[in-house]
Amino acid sequence: MSEEERLDKVEVSEEPTEEAVEEPIEERVELGRELIPEDVTIRLERVYIVPLWRSWVRKRGIRRAKKAVNYLRRFISRHMKTPDVKISEEVNRYIWRNGIRNPPRRVKVRVLLGDDQVAYVFLEKGGNEVDA
Repeated sequence: MSEEERLDKVEVSEEPTEEAVEEPIEERVELGRELIPEDVTIRLERVYIVPLWRSWVRKRGIRRAKKAVNYLRRFISRHMKTPDVKISEEVNRYIWRNGIRNPPRRVKVRVLLGDDQVAYVFLEKGGNEVDA
């Protein structure tokens, strides 16, 4: 059976199915609160500039992005006085955008503390310049 005959037998649906239609990541990020449950109210909101370079100074230069995410989690836990920290996908992508060996030196984040004693970390708009 040739390639053309196989293509003729395949039925192509022009309209997308419900499973295939997803909300673009940009729209979900604009909402900015995809981590926070509906019934949680925000008690405290702060903006931090976290120096991620301190996580890898005087250490070997491998797996820096992983160390930076762990440092961010410890930093927020220490400053918001709660052990539960949830980091948004947007912050994670920002740290990992240049690979595992070259994360940004610092990141500006907005931290929301809910009444459930969980700190939710989001990327601060306008504070993180993307290198061209």
